[in-house]
Amino acid sequence: IGKCNKFVDNIGLGTGDGGKDVAGRDSDKRPEEWPLLFQGARFTVRKSPPGPGGIQREIVVHPGSAVIVPEVAPGRLLLIENQRVAAGRALLEFPAGTMEPSEPPEACAARELREETGYQAARFSLLGRLYPAPGVSTELMHIFLARELTFVGQQLDPGEEITTLEMDAAELLELARRGALEDAKTLCGLALYRWIARAQ
Repeated sequence: IGKCNKFVDNIGLGTGDGGKDVAGRDSDKRPEEWPLLFQGARFTVRKSPPGPGGIQREIVVHPGSAVIVPEVAPGRLLLIENQRVAAGRALLEFPAGTMEPSEPPEACAARELREETGYQAARFSLLGRLYPAPGVSTELMHIFLARELTFVGQQLDPGEEITTLEMDAAELLELARRGALEDAKTLCGLALYRWIARAQ
């Protein structure tokens, strides 16, 4: 327990507080200041400072994102079927999205839930945070549980192909056991829901 608490104190729960952030970088050299290699609509690719052995890495610098686990009733969850270009097909997912500049994670969660599913939530609680690809990206995902949902209408972005469906958590877990649930954030969100939310 003591070593665990010391680790949490050292990393500042992923915030980069203190002398060094979670990657051991000096905190006065932020990733946004690294040399630019590519400018995208939502992220950049930058060259990291030399690390051990003088190695520099190409890193996706990402503003962060929010993932929402919407609970329509105890043990029953709302998901989306999302057409994913990179996967070449539709995936079953929890709603999620990229944070706008200076947007708090919970505000992003509320916005994405409304846009992708048409629901708004009266209560959000943080289930956890995770780096989905820390070897290549700075993206930090914030996973929220959303409760007390009210339907207000979908507001999809241009190009989005999303349908919603409800499923019992037990059914979703069975899909995961069969290897049919392939979206990483959704697998993590389901695990956190089962471990944390049910104990609340």
